[in-house]
Order: sequence, then C-alpha cells, then structure tokens
Amino acid sequence: MIPLRFPTFRPTRNFPHVGLRRAAVIGCILLRTWLSAPAQDTSVSISPKPADIPNSWRGLIGEYGPDNDVHYVLEKGGRLTILRKNGGEWSLRQRAADAFEFDLADSRVLPVRFERTGASKATRFTLGARTFERDKKELTLLGVPLRLYKRGETWPPEGDEELDDDGYLVDRAQYLLPELDLVRDEIAALAVVADVARSQSAFPYRAEIDS
Repeated sequence: MIPLRFPTFRPTRNFPHVGLRRAAVIGCILLRTWLSAPAQDTSVSISPKPADIPNSWRGLIGEYGPDNDVHYVLEKGGRLTILRKNGGEWSLRQRAADAFEFDLADSRVLPVRFERTGASKATRFTLGARTFERDKKELTLLGVPLRLYKRGETWPPEGDEELDDDGYLVDRAQYLLPELDLVRDEIAALAVVADVARSQSAFPYRAEIDS
C-alpha cells in the first residue's frame, strides 16, 4: 500500500509566514461564510397573559354535589363552565349576578342559579330542578357536621316519605350551640365586653351586638 502524503505548510527560512497566512485565509473564508448566512429568528413568542376572571366568579368556582354525582364549576375560555365528573360539560352565559343559563341539545335553555351567604362563597347551585351543595369536605373543614342520608331513607327522619336521591344534611344537634344558662356575674362580664367591642369602629360585628 502506498502511503498518502498531504502537503504541509510550515514556516521556512525564506517564507517564515506561509503557515500563518494559510490559517488567516481559512479564517477569513469561514468568517465570510458565517456572515453571509441568513440570520435565524431566535426571538421567543410569548402569548399574552389571559384576562383575570371577574371577582364575582371567584366565590362560585369549586366542587359541588354528592360523591356519586360531582360537578366542578370552573373558568374555561373566559366563560364559567360546569364540568360533570361522570361526563358532560356546559359553558354558561351570565344573565345576572349569580344567574346563568346554557343551551341543551334539544334547543331548550336550562337556568343555573347560585346561592351564597352575602358576598362569600356560594353554598349551592340549582341546575334546572336539581340542587348541588358545595363540597362537603370544605364544610367539614369549617367545622360544620354533616350527616349522609341514603336513597330510600325516610325524610324527615320521623316521617314516612322516602328520599329519591342521596344527600347531606347539617346535623343541627351538633352544629347549634345549646341554650346558655349564665349566672349574674357572667352576664355582667359579657355586657362589659359588649360595650368595649361596640366602641371599636373596626369591630365587624357591632350591629350584631345590638340585635
């Protein structure tokens, strides 16, 4: 086999800069090629921030219904939406503060209305003739005792009518405080505390003291 030999450019006594010249020529060629190449667009496209949901919707968003028929209320595409865990999704149109509606497949319009205490979170919503309570877990965390009534049980408990669906009921015996039986000194102490609280303009329950 005949070995291949490539010419080398080394500095010599007569031409001391031949090797450096070759490197400079190659560098210029590479630089010109890089400069003549079309510029690539390296900019990053950032989508605009989605608009915030209305403040009035924040108290409506959450989980409603019993475990066997859970409904999620959420925002999707700028509209309030009901998503059923067992299947189904409805985009709502707002008609009033807590009143919405959506179109059924047979061209009927089904009303949806939320109920809440004051300006706080909604406690339930009605979908046509059905009512869905807010997630019982949240109520339990707030200290509200719930009792599950199964389908077929009598309602009220001492009555003779049977329930058509499962549901939850606040156990009033555990939730409500018993009637207070205070002695004279305890009543006097409460009166003093009430006078002090009434004089504080920032106290949120001043009206309840006088009621």
